[in-house]
Amino acid sequence: MNDNRVAIYCRLSVEDMTGVGDESESIRNQKLLLVDYAMERGWSIHKVYVDDSYSGLDRNRPQFNKMIADARAGLFNIVLCKHQSRFTRDLELVEKYIHGLFVVLGIRFVSVIDNIDTDVKGNKKARQIYALINEWYVEDLSENIRAVFRKKMEAGQFLGAFAAYGYMKDPVDRHRLIVDAEAAAVVREIYALYLQGYGYRYIRDLLTAREVPTPAAYKKAKGLNFAAPNCRDGTSEWANNTIKRILTNRVYIGCLIQGREKKLSYKSRKVALAPESEWVVIEHNHEPIISETDFCAVQELIASKRISREPGVAAHLFAGKAYCLHCGGAMHKSARTRDGKSFYLRCGRHARTRRAECRPNYIRLDFIANEVEHRLREHVASVRQCCFFEKLTPALVNRFVYRVGVGEKEIAISWRF
Repeated sequence: MNDNRVAIYCRLSVEDMTGVGDESESIRNQKLLLVDYAMERGWSIHKVYVDDSYSGLDRNRPQFNKMIADARAGLFNIVLCKHQSRFTRDLELVEKYIHGLFVVLGIRFVSVIDNIDTDVKGNKKARQIYALINEWYVEDLSENIRAVFRKKMEAGQFLGAFAAYGYMKDPVDRHRLIVDAEAAAVVREIYALYLQGYGYRYIRDLLTAREVPTPAAYKKAKGLNFAAPNCRDGTSEWANNTIKRILTNRVYIGCLIQGREKKLSYKSRKVALAPESEWVVIEHNHEPIISETDFCAVQELIASKRISREPGVAAHLFAGKAYCLHCGGAMHKSARTRDGKSFYLRCGRHARTRRAECRPNYIRLDFIANEVEHRLREHVASVRQCCFFEKLTPALVNRFVYRVGVGEKEIAISWRF
């Protein structure tokens, strides 16, 4: 067997396609050059390892790692590349493999164009300088790409891989969002149900019972290569967090928010949440699905942390708003009245702890609802507007603040704005 057994390594990524002369960097031309180089020297070619569309900083290149494993197994004693940058652009990997592992294993490293050869004494400094220049190149390239992306975001161009549920990318312009009528109808229904007082759990169970595809399943059904860790093909099991994300996403009022995450380093794929001051926010960027009035009303309701403890039953109008005047504790919905048509509100703190400093305060829910509606009518009349309400809803009640008394009982009701 020929003593010189060579492993040829070729790599190409988008970062290497810089314009003029790109064809010379193609995988095909790298192979031609390196095979001729090896044959001219009488070297036996063990294998050609090729990583196409992989960055020189990527440590998970499949063929690169296969070549390192074969090197450890002693299958060759020369590694041949066109440039040292084809092997890696990571200074740390140059030291780890070329100046470390290969020396221990007795493997010679050769790159043709930049005249790198570990058998040549005094060549190490040149290798280290090239490694440093290659890493600087990637760092500068990363900064330039980041700057270009920032400009695109500021121009209102959508750069995400997938549009938010309810939207899709414009077939004519992939950087523009347009309404997906089918999914948008579900989004509108979710907002409508929440404004009627129904919570995440009720909406979740309703959509699941109707077998409405979840956002992840919907994308997959549309043929998009979307991967979600908890998504099974065809699943229609909605989650509370999915409902909440839809109810709090400003994209539905035409607002495009990008740049919320940033890479920790150009050498790493890890990302972290960027400070809100660094986000790129473009108002009125695309057609809204939800009106700003309804969106703001939903945010007020979410902020009040209203919770229904009865499966499938909406939280009552005053959940998170009614408080006991004596101890300041929240008023909780209690047992039904004898006629079975209404409920009571009572001091939750007294009911839970029986504390002596608080009284067993209670009040009928329908009484307080009627009183609030009466006050609302008076308020509207006082500003000379139409005094007519078809239905008292949480969104409507949320806009007023009153101390309400019915008979001898009085409770405080506070609202968040």
